[in-house]
Amino acid sequence: PLFNKKMKSPHSYVYIVIHTDEELHRIEITKNPIKNDGKQYFGPFVSRQTVQKAILAIKEYNQILCSSPANKNSACLNYSLNLCIGMCLGGSAVEKHNSIIKNVIALLKGNDTKLIDEMEQKMAAAAEQFAFEAAVKVRDQLEDITYLLKKEKVIDFTEEDKNIVMIECLSDKTFKLFLIKRNKLLYNEKFSRENTTMVQLSSIIHSVFSKTDAPLSIELTKDELDEAQIIYSYLENSAAISIVIPDQWLVQNQTSYIEDAMSSLLSVEN
Repeated sequence: PLFNKKMKSPHSYVYIVIHTDEELHRIEITKNPIKNDGKQYFGPFVSRQTVQKAILAIKEYNQILCSSPANKNSACLNYSLNLCIGMCLGGSAVEKHNSIIKNVIALLKGNDTKLIDEMEQKMAAAAEQFAFEAAVKVRDQLEDITYLLKKEKVIDFTEEDKNIVMIECLSDKTFKLFLIKRNKLLYNEKFSRENTTMVQLSSIIHSVFSKTDAPLSIELTKDELDEAQIIYSYLENSAAISIVIPDQWLVQNQTSYIEDAMSSLLSVEN
């Protein structure tokens, strides 16, 4: 619906920018990503505050929260608090810091969740030792970092621009068919199991997806991200099941493949 608050967000979106083009890699927040500037960007994210808290959690846990990274003459205050590995002193600490930043990039890309595993173990250990304050702090940090990872998954899901067919069982005799692409629900209709053939479903799927125009840009707008979040959450949390129809099946009019896929999908749902 046009005025559904969940579909539109009045907040300004932000991005995480990682300066890998500098001697000492840095993590910052920006509202204006720049293409091909040698930096790595993640986002957009709707909550600047949550992103700030997540970045702080990452820095604290990895001891890269240096309060004077450009000094290289004397240790900063955070070094004495065990929050900085000594980038302010230069030397090998800079290489170690940059290595940690690479791990952070892998985490944001979803390629390495070791940090999450370590934090979960730390939280569990603190709880076992009745250090509940420490456990709660780690839990809150995990929630903030997980927010970043979930948002990145939504972005990846949307930019992949897949042809998604979803079936939701309504009863033993009826089901609902959803056709989704990028951030759009293209089609949804209720069907009878007894009166519906695979040929009929295949025809609908081919017709709907073949008529869908390609996105003008692979970059997500704010509104697209809001809409994609709702669709992604539904796909993740509902009892419905889904499959992806390859573009090749549509271009080459391979309707028999679509019919077989739908038959398998309905048999699982049933």
